Amino acid sequence: MTARAPSPVLSPLFAPTSIAVFGASNRPGRPGHQVLAALKKVDPEKTVYPITPRYEEILGYGCAPRLKDVPAVDLAIIASGTDRIEAEVDEAIDCGARSLLIFGAPKADASRAGWLERVGSRASEAGVPLLGPDSLGFVDFVSRTAATWALPDQVRSGAVAVISQSGTVFWEATTNDPRLRFSFTAHSGLESALALDDLIGYALELEATRVIGLYVETVRNPEGFADALAAAAAREVPVVALYAGRTERSRAQMMTHAGRLAGDRASLEGLFRRHGVARVDTNDEWWTTLALLGMHPRLKPGGLAAVMDSGGGLAQFLDFAEELGVPLAALDDERRAGQFDLVWMGGEIVFNQPPQTRAGLGQRFVQHYQDRGSRRRAGQQVGQERVTGIEHAIGKPYLMFVADADGSFDGGHDYLNSHGVVDYSSAISLVN
Repeated sequence: MTARAPSPVLSPLFAPTSIAVFGASNRPGRPGHQVLAALKKVDPEKTVYPITPRYEEILGYGCAPRLKDVPAVDLAIIASGTDRIEAEVDEAIDCGARSLLIFGAPKADASRAGWLERVGSRASEAGVPLLGPDSLGFVDFVSRTAATWALPDQVRSGAVAVISQSGTVFWEATTNDPRLRFSFTAHSGLESALALDDLIGYALELEATRVIGLYVETVRNPEGFADALAAAAAREVPVVALYAGRTERSRAQMMTHAGRLAGDRASLEGLFRRHGVARVDTNDEWWTTLALLGMHPRLKPGGLAAVMDSGGGLAQFLDFAEELGVPLAALDDERRAGQFDLVWMGGEIVFNQPPQTRAGLGQRFVQHYQDRGSRRRAGQQVGQERVTGIEHAIGKPYLMFVADADGSFDGGHDYLNSHGVVDYSSAISLVN
């Protein structure tokens, strides 16, 4: 994949060098405080100006009473109350801010559509990209910018981009399971200006992005959305979509909480099929598919292999493989005649090993983390010797599952993930 430079149009928004925060607060839990904490956690060196007359300093950042009192910024974040948003949009644009992010929005009543139109038009006329309103923000893990009041759980960048029309789904991606590594996460909000297609386009520009996860309720710009999916397919970046609004009651609820109509299911399905989008129905399917497709090296044509220490687990694996039409790798005579270490390091087989061999696998792992004083060190030692060694030896995608309800592999999961090995332990609850 060739390197791609981020769009100069959206770089001030998603990769800013300077940021101003309207509605900055010294009260933990408030959006105007949490966004400052997030910015500092991900990049403590970034230039940030809290805009508030109430404080002289918040979290080590020097405050200014008005935006005109600081140099022009790349990004102005509006974390103020709804009654102040329009005035602060005008102030930000008049002071030369190159992009806008708006956290708040009025309640979904008869006047909100006009308000959204005014705010979006003001930004568009000024040529200023706007994310929101009613957006929880974004995290660009590549540029190290956490413009969100959902405090990130971890800050290391990865290969998965998540673009969501649900604030909760964005929050889960940003704040939960540290085994998931992201290049970019964003909540589109009410899309007065930028829409899903713009966010997909930016995610594609990040060389780190290997897979894009979409949570979709409706599509505001169908042509742009189709173009974005086509661009993802052309660049061989898979897209995995979780779609809401499949039933009448679900669509009614979306209108109540988000103030927008669900998209036409048949049209979405057609777009997804045309551009090779993988559609899933549950959060579990979504997260685990994203983890799988975001791994390095990438999946390629060929057979699937497994080494297990459970006869029952292997039987279920073989059932699912046949029912789903998944090809399995064949074991040649030379490997079949070899010792267990050769099979384990070769990693290319699926066959029912003798009970004593399966027990030996389990005993090896148990021995590794019982013989060392620190569980975290033990997990890392197992990962170093048994996982990263295998990955380098075979040069193929490698996944691991450890059943450790007693916590005996504590510390190992994070180590595996940080070394590029997808850890599917407790995969059905990757995000709680």
